[in-house]
Formats: sequence, structure tokens, C-alpha cells
Amino acid sequence: MNMEPGLQNPTMETSQEQPARSLWSDALHRLKKNRLAVFSFFIILIYLIVAVLCGAGLLATNYDEQSYKIDEKGNISLNSYSPPSFKNPLGTDIQGRDVLSRVLQGSWISLRVALTMSAIYIFIAVLLGAFAGYFGGFIDDIIQWLYQTLASIPGLLMLIALTFVLGKGLTNVAVALGLVGWVGLCRLMRAEYLKHKARDYVLAAKAQGAGPFRIMFKHIFPNTFHIVIISFSLGFVHAIMGEVVLTFVGLGAKAHEPSWGRIISEARAELAREPAVWWPLLSATVAMFIVCLAFNILGDALRDSLDPKLKE
Repeated sequence: MNMEPGLQNPTMETSQEQPARSLWSDALHRLKKNRLAVFSFFIILIYLIVAVLCGAGLLATNYDEQSYKIDEKGNISLNSYSPPSFKNPLGTDIQGRDVLSRVLQGSWISLRVALTMSAIYIFIAVLLGAFAGYFGGFIDDIIQWLYQTLASIPGLLMLIALTFVLGKGLTNVAVALGLVGWVGLCRLMRAEYLKHKARDYVLAAKAQGAGPFRIMFKHIFPNTFHIVIISFSLGFVHAIMGEVVLTFVGLGAKAHEPSWGRIISEARAELAREPAVWWPLLSATVAMFIVCLAFNILGDALRDSLDPKLKE
């Protein structure tokens, strides 16, 4: 039957279905709707840029230089505890060093510690979680006993004990944090491997003759990688706070390393001075608070975006 131009057959469906998005494209689409998460992402991006520039020696290179002042009589003395000014926006510390430069350098130290810690605990957690979840049986029992034993020990005491054994220094702090922080991710990876090993795509890979290691790390791991991404983002917060705590109690960064924990540790007694010297402590605390809050917000947003149960 002929139809007039411009008229449509009511039985014909003119609407076209939207193409299905992958997990990652859908997560990105949902993440972009969260303005607070996007803002946190840019805060983290600025933090990473500043940290890399400091590590490359292109920014805040004068963090260890002492400044001097000349009084009316021509006497030269250290410019200690100079309050915030145009020359020193965050003031100077007891040795006349610029607080802003030291806070910026502290971002590079925090980044180094966080990356080293993340590489260690992600490797341990993924490896042990994959073995426990995929093979089960005796291997699963041993790995469960290991992480349950570690989980029963208070984390701070374990960190202090490992740092005493390994010695002071940022590298040893990062190693200690990595050796302690893998338990939570290992539990998640074990549960995911237990769930995925019975899926059809795994059974099909077995039918084609794929070995266990190929199945574990080529087939199952890409489907659990979003958990690693979320854990990585939240792990930065634990690394930064862990370095600050260990340095504060004297087991972290050495005296010449301008970490945020070192700045806080050196400035804690200066609040009792008259007048109080508050700017070094406040500067390092605010810097740590902002970046930790940004990582927490972005980590929560990633978790919600990558959870298929929360799809609209």
C-alpha cells in the first residue's frame, strides 16, 4: 500500500536503540556527571603536576636555602619565623627556610611514597587473591590464614615494627606501608576470582586448552581491574597519612627531607611560643587535607561509577 510522503506507518518503529556502552565508557559517562568528582580530579591533577615538577628540579628548588635579614644596625641574622609576606607567602621556619617551597616539595615525597607503596601492595594482593580464589583448597586456606593473621595485628603497631626492622627513610616507609596494606584488596580479589572462575567465558577458555595462569591473568584479571583502580586511588590517602604519622613519631623521613610529616613534627612545639608560630603547621596540614579529601571523593565516585548495580 502506498503512503503519502511525510506520513509514517504507525507499525514501524522509528526510534533507534542507543548502542550499549562498555563498563569503562559508561563509568566515564557517569563520572562526568558528578561535578564534585570532576573538581577533585583537577585538584589531584594539579597535585601530580606540582609533585613531578618538584621531583624534576623545576619547582621549589630553594626549599633548603636559608634566608637572612639585616636589621637597622647592619647585623645579619637568620630570617626565622617570618610571618607570611609577599616574599614568603607561607612564611619561614626556624631555620629561615621558605615554608611554601618545603610544602611543595612535600608533595613529591608523598607521591614517591604512595607510588612505591601501591606497586608493592597491589602486586601482593592481586597475586595472592588470584591464587586463593582460583585454586581454592589448601592454597586458599594458607592465604586466608596469612591475611587473617595480619589483619588481627593493629596496623600502626605493625608499621612501627617493620620500620624499626627496615630502618628510617622514605623508601623503607613505603615498603612497610605496602607490606601492611595489601590485606583488604586481597580479600576483594579472592572474592572476585571465586565468582568469575565459574563464568561461561572461563569455562570456554578451559575448553580451548588455556592454562590456569593464562585464565587468571589474561581472562579474569581484566574483568576485576576496576577494583584495582579504586583501591589504587584510595591507597594514596593511606600512604600519605602513613608517611605523616611515621615521620611524626620519628620513624619516617630524615631531617633533610621536607616531607609534610617532617614539617608538622618540627612545627608542633612552635605553637607554644609567644606569639605562636602557626603557619608551618597550618600549611602542611591544609595541603595534606586537600589532597586526601580529593582522593577520597574521587575514589568514592569511581566506586559508584564502576558498580553495575548502581546503573541508572
